[in-house]
Amino acid sequence: MDPTIVEAYVRQALELAGYTLAPAEVDAVVAEFGRIAAIADLFANADLPLELEPITLFRP
Repeated sequence: MDPTIVEAYVRQALELAGYTLAPAEVDAVVAEFGRIAAIADLFANADLPLELEPITLFRP
């Protein structure tokens, strides 16, 4: 995900939610959101074989 898009999204979301953070705190939120997006990208873009069947019951 493009870092400028992440930053714009986070800043707008904070503003819409009514949060007022110091610039350093906003930068920290942007960095964390970027990390989370990168992790999610690994799962969202994973190739799954067509013969893979969904599990009917999941117990952690």
